[in-house]
This record gives sequence, C-alpha cells and structure tokens, in this order.
Amino acid sequence: MRFPVLPSLSIVSLLAPLALAACVSMPLLMPGEHSSPLAGAEASSAHRETSRPTLSGTVTVTVAWPERRDYRSQAIPLRTNALTVQVLDTSNHVLASAVLSRPQAGTLPTTANLSVPAGPNRLVVVKAYQEQVPGFDSLPLAQGSATVTVEPSSEVTADLTLVPADMPEILSIPANGAPLSSIAIDGSGFEGWGQPVEVRFGGILAPYVSGTESRLSVVVPSDAEDGPITVKADGLTATSSESFRIIRGLSLSPESAVASAGARIDYALSAIDRHGASIPEPNVAWFFEQTYPILPPPPGTPASILLDGHFTPGSTGSYEIRIVAGRLVATASVTVN
Repeated sequence: MRFPVLPSLSIVSLLAPLALAACVSMPLLMPGEHSSPLAGAEASSAHRETSRPTLSGTVTVTVAWPERRDYRSQAIPLRTNALTVQVLDTSNHVLASAVLSRPQAGTLPTTANLSVPAGPNRLVVVKAYQEQVPGFDSLPLAQGSATVTVEPSSEVTADLTLVPADMPEILSIPANGAPLSSIAIDGSGFEGWGQPVEVRFGGILAPYVSGTESRLSVVVPSDAEDGPITVKADGLTATSSESFRIIRGLSLSPESAVASAGARIDYALSAIDRHGASIPEPNVAWFFEQTYPILPPPPGTPASILLDGHFTPGSTGSYEIRIVAGRLVATASVTVN
C-alpha cells in the first residue's frame, strides 16, 4: 500500500504536552473552633480534629492536542481519541477521574479539573485510548504517571511522560545509496493508521514512502544527509542503529577498453561521499548495451554477460557499460574486435 507524504516540518519535543497542577485552600474555621478556655487542651484538640472538614484541592490536567494534518511529534499515538485521568491515594483508591476527548479540529487544549482531598503522594495516572469512549476491555496505547503532594494553601505541578505500548522499530537498512535511489527499510510497527508515514535521512524528509507494516520502500531525497534514518509512524519515531551514507560520485575503470569476443574485462567501481571519502560496496545497478551493430548477432553467437563488474562480450562491435545509483550514472566503452 502507499502512504501519503507531507512536506518537511520542524520537529518538536517527543513528549506529549501534558501539564498538571494541584492547588488547595485553607477553609474557614468552623463554629466551635475557638473553644472555651475552661475546656482542657486535649478536649480542644480532639474537638478540632473531628470538626475540621477534609481539605480539598484541585488537580488540573491540560492536554494540547496536536493537529493530525500537521503530523508533529508527540508521545501520544496519533490515533488517540481519548485520555483517561485518575488521581489515586496511597492505597490505590480512586479519588477522582475524568475523560479528555480529542477536539474535532485544531490544536485546542482540553482541561480536566479534578477535586481531590489534600495529602501526600497523590498518584496521577493518564492513559491514551483509540476509542472515544474507553471501556473495561479497551487497551491503552500509551500511559504515564506522576506523584504530587497537595499541601494546604499551595500549588504543585508535575510533568507526565506517556510511554507508548508499542513503538515502531527499524531492524535493517542498507549501508548506502544515492540521491533519488529507492531503498528498503525492514522493521515493525510501520502502520500509519490512516496518517502519513514519515522517513528522514539525516533530518531530510523523503519525497516518497510506500510499503507495509514491516517493510518500507523509500526514495532517498536529493538533499539527503549522512546519518541515521528515522521512521515516524502513528506519531512515534524509530531511529536506525546504523548511519546511512549518501553516494555523491561514481566512476568506472577502465573508462575504455579493447578486447576480443569471449575475453573478460574486469571493472573497478569507485563511489565517494560529499567529502570525497571512499564508500565501500556501494549499492549500484549494472547495465550494458551494444551500441554497434544495432542488429542482433547471428544465431549461435554466445551471449554477452555482465556480472558483478565482470563483462564478457559475446560478439564483435561496440558496447557501453553503465552503472546507475539514483540520479548518478557512470559509463565506460568497449570495442570488441
């Protein structure tokens, strides 16, 4: 299948922009808080403990949803449609919960305000779901948590990092290639879920991407840079463990040769990068063409063979040996007597 590709855009942080804040306020003293001086100190203290209401605060969770058509980096998979937010105490009792739904358009932020009792070690848990209304059997696409302590008359903030349940992974890439050449990238998790799959070479966006969940066919951009290859699928990024080198120049030796029919000619191929450094085992395609005579050789004439840089002409005439890597071409001529 074929994935659409969008123009190059600036990359932002991989972390989802989740901001959390908790604040509480000291309540007014209840009637009886100023007890009679005739009462003992212990009785007064016990009276205050039993009559004081539970202090509560507000935990605020705000999500700035990125626009899918902008395809910006985020820890939340792009197919996420809802986030669940829970605040738990140290016994894992749910103190408050809410569901945040993705807005229909734009990057409008959505906010949940959860009223919870003040106290230490309040655990805030956020989970991402594809379903707009997550059910008990829904599997989270990503989740994260943070611990906050809510003190009276104070505010506390915490950052959440959502960790995806499944990430794309690059298993193998070719070692090199030329601008506008087509290469294969093998891995897993390359499903775009209706969104474009983005491949970059040293940060430069590839002009064409197609393939399957486990293999991509990619055209190397004309201005690609040496470095790791990245694949971004469903808003999540995988980076190759090895660097990809861009071939900038090709040459063949000998450039011209004279031989007899049936005699083998061995060619040396040279490839260099943008700095003139040699690239070993460059990925190129070999071709040959008989330029004279144009007519087919007589029946019974041995066929000409070109294999791994070794050319054996089958009949007399003129030939052109050609190597191609993307937009790069190098040629050599052969005269066969």
